[in-house]
Amino acid sequence: MRATTTCLITHDRNKYSVDARAAGRGVLVRAYADRIIVLPAAAVAWSRPCRAMT
Repeated sequence: MRATTTCLITHDRNKYSVDARAAGRGVLVRAYADRIIVLPAAAVAWSRPCRAMT
């Protein structure tokens, strides 16, 4: 999803404002029953090392 140049995103027909740094950029949206989380698309949300397959 992409934030508008006026710092808005639309989710389930509702508009939400986002941080100005996200204006015109891609964002990831996680929607829960009690909150909505917006992350920059380029951010690493979760990372952990993995074992090499042998």
